[in-house]
Amino acid sequence: MERAIEKCLLANPIRVDMLRSLSLMLFARFKRLGDMNDLELAVGMDEEIVRGTSPRNPNHIDVLGDLGRMFMRRFEQIGDIEDLQKAIGHGEEALAATPQDDPGRAVRHLNLGAILLTRFGRIGDLCDLQKSIEHSEAPLAAAPRDSPHLANVQSNLGTGFTRRFERIGEIRDLEKAIEYSRDALASTPPDHPHRTGMHNNLGASLATRFRRIGELEDLQNAIKHCEHALATTPHDHPDRLSGQTNPGTFLSLRFEHMGELDDLENSINHGENALVATSQDDPQRALLYSNLASRLSMKFERTGDLDSLQKSIKYSEEALNTTPHDHPGRAARKSSLGGMLARRFRRTGDIDDLLIAIKHSEEALAATPQDHPGRATVCNNLGAKFFIRFERMGGLGDLQNAVMHSAEAVDAAPLGHPELGRRHTNLGLGFSRKFERLRQYQQACDCHTSPPRDRISAGRKAASILFSTGRFHESSTLLERAVGLMPSVNLRLLNRDDQQHILSDLEGLSSAAASMALCAGREAHHSLQHLELGRGIIMGFTIDSISAFSELEMDHHFERPNQAQNRVGSRRWDGVQEMDVILDRIPTFPGYCGFCSHHLRRI
Repeated sequence: MERAIEKCLLANPIRVDMLRSLSLMLFARFKRLGDMNDLELAVGMDEEIVRGTSPRNPNHIDVLGDLGRMFMRRFEQIGDIEDLQKAIGHGEEALAATPQDDPGRAVRHLNLGAILLTRFGRIGDLCDLQKSIEHSEAPLAAAPRDSPHLANVQSNLGTGFTRRFERIGEIRDLEKAIEYSRDALASTPPDHPHRTGMHNNLGASLATRFRRIGELEDLQNAIKHCEHALATTPHDHPDRLSGQTNPGTFLSLRFEHMGELDDLENSINHGENALVATSQDDPQRALLYSNLASRLSMKFERTGDLDSLQKSIKYSEEALNTTPHDHPGRAARKSSLGGMLARRFRRTGDIDDLLIAIKHSEEALAATPQDHPGRATVCNNLGAKFFIRFERMGGLGDLQNAVMHSAEAVDAAPLGHPELGRRHTNLGLGFSRKFERLRQYQQACDCHTSPPRDRISAGRKAASILFSTGRFHESSTLLERAVGLMPSVNLRLLNRDDQQHILSDLEGLSSAAASMALCAGREAHHSLQHLELGRGIIMGFTIDSISAFSELEMDHHFERPNQAQNRVGSRRWDGVQEMDVILDRIPTFPGYCGFCSHHLRRI
């Protein structure tokens, strides 16, 4: 076909048709194999068609739309903002030239909405995000239920509303995002190649809701969707990179919530594989560096391995160096690097690390808009660093700054946010007067959406202050609440080593509650109840003698370790859900109304 084209004149309509056909084939091959030469050839051919045809020619309008998509894909590969501007210009021109009653107008709206969403991700202009949603909504009302474009429209809207939630923080946008993403998956045939992307998008929306609300089921479902997407993506497919990114991110989230080290190790493996598969000049590399750095930093916090921390700082610095100065994600990456340097200061004592950490965090805060939902996290991190410097150097100004930024982080966090408890605790650390610390710790303990371990830790701090002031009865009540939270830690989802690690954090809580109950003048049997509950948790752990490794060895001897371990985790979750349903039903039978009291659930 290429030789036939060379023999034709541009004015010849046959040549135009041949160029168009070959361009579409090259673009399709690029999308499947990722060869940039195919994309460059396709762009060149389409530009030749645009130059040589009249704006009234139907081929001219179609090729403008194709060029918009090609320039966007080239931006994704190279990161040149000029390509993105060209993509939007071609998309707008194609839409303006398409009659209102033309069936192809819906596709023009859809493509332009996707390009604007990409520019929002690069520049951060909220107007681009609003226009993207408007263009995606435009074809929705007119699209019949059997339209081949319906799933793509729904998917784009799901992504758009997720991004708007991340930027504005309105929970209704997140609910819309999940609804549209579910509809998109339901509208996509099981054997359709786009179904993989629909699974990924729905998983991302569910994981975002988990970050906001803290419901573990959302995270479990997000992991399932993304693992399914990864399993159905060929190993040589360019989209496999994004397929590695999402499961790694969600497994690290589950580690933060549940504490299972296997999840963190698997997330690091996903991150390393994604980095190896990415070319040095790929603009996505900065995000991959940042993600991997964050996970290695978590590993240091959990295991104390200094080498992991050193690697995390190296990758975080690479992420910052490869992020354009006007990129909206740069502030978060500065804040993240500051956190890692502060951890190294705590480990090695090098004051330069702490000073650079504060500098990065201050610059991150200055670059974060006042109305950005992520500002609270940046404030919280900066406040923590000022408090560390106060502990080291004793400067009152650092303590004042720590309190100021931590208070802003608390005020900016929506009610019910899972991080709110931790932020109250951080704010409490900055107060010198006991009653001020006590108030913050009590509020942290009352944050019902925060992880149980955070609430228990805050409750113990508050109880200690109450005890030191002779308020034994209040201290006893608070410790009793903390003991009541122990079963909610839900050790059944973890393997043996991780259970032992978390149990070490809970060590002595039951005996402290029993002792405080006696100090408060309560009956002896009241103290024994706390001791028995603690014993029951330990016994439940001991009885569950089958480790995750033996399950893996018995059931998945020939599978790759990461996939098999993930499946073990999913089986644990399904088993826990089924057991909870059974435990809820048993008390409804005659004579069993007292079966399995609340405090013995989820041990």
